Amino acid sequence: GYFWLFLASQLFLFHCNYLIWAGVCAGIALHFFLCSFDKKRLESLAFLAVYAVMFHLPWMLMFSKKSAGDISGPENYLKNLRNFLIGFNNNLVPLALVLLFVAAASIRRKKLFPLAGRDLKYSLPVNRGALIVILLAANLALSALSTGYFFRYLVGVIPAAVCLNAVMVLALFDAQKVLGAAAGILLVTTNLLSYPIEANFRLTVWDRKPGLRSMLAGYGYELTHEYRGPIRGIVEYLRRESRPGQRVAIAYGEAPLMYYLPELRIFGALAGENWAAESIEKADWIIPRQYTMVSMKAFNEYLAARVNMAEYDKIEIDYPDYTFENIPEPEMHLFRTAGDRRKVMILRRKDGLTA
Repeated sequence: GYFWLFLASQLFLFHCNYLIWAGVCAGIALHFFLCSFDKKRLESLAFLAVYAVMFHLPWMLMFSKKSAGDISGPENYLKNLRNFLIGFNNNLVPLALVLLFVAAASIRRKKLFPLAGRDLKYSLPVNRGALIVILLAANLALSALSTGYFFRYLVGVIPAAVCLNAVMVLALFDAQKVLGAAAGILLVTTNLLSYPIEANFRLTVWDRKPGLRSMLAGYGYELTHEYRGPIRGIVEYLRRESRPGQRVAIAYGEAPLMYYLPELRIFGALAGENWAAESIEKADWIIPRQYTMVSMKAFNEYLAARVNMAEYDKIEIDYPDYTFENIPEPEMHLFRTAGDRRKVMILRRKDGLTA
């Protein structure tokens, strides 16, 4: 029964994110060969491997052609791995918690590891612990193959990381109730356990100012207060002021505009249109956005070199021009409206002028 369940789950996981799929499958395979090898189950594993390759091969070939530039080269791999390890500490498993657990285990080994032995055929609890650690290590190693650090590539192992945290906190509680309770409370309510690494080892991308914070309190604030993001402001304004069939050129955020404003023709940096053929510099609305990515910069520079500003009225709306509306990436997510960003600027083609 579990075999067919796993077969179906890896199929869906591949089509959610092939990089996460590769990490999870590699972790499971490594655990099988290192910790729970069984000749009787080898046939099933071989069938799974052949099935995965044969069934996913068309998509693998497509990704290899279309996404060849999305794989990190050797020169960036170590930098990416460093970022993923820092992000892993900051958002999933704090190194301080691991060190506390190791210290307690060294002092009270028999109580914390009553089933651990020297036999290579590990007992079930230790075997499961090894599966968690190997899954995490495999995903970290493969995630670094991406062109840059994005926490989303680790979402496939969030359950494993949560289980690891729970095991360590419960072990600490078993060894010393006050220490275990304190570790659990700090882990859930603050970033104090992850702060030493966060403060001394900074991410090279999407870095945020280090400081003590509470994600739990942040989510509570976000749920109880209004959040004013740039896409919301742009959509509300264009709904009021635009006419069906008008053309909009925006440096970033074209996808949500296409969804919320289907009556308009939307062009963007990531949508893949031929900018010259579409004469986007003559669009009815131009929204340059404050860029943080290469594609946005290229789009803005293309427009800056071609747009006749005398043909446009400049409008500023009372919404901060933060790159993302409300991205879930922990380093980029805002719990409250950004107060330190410039306002969104919209260029409106003057009446009487046509493209």
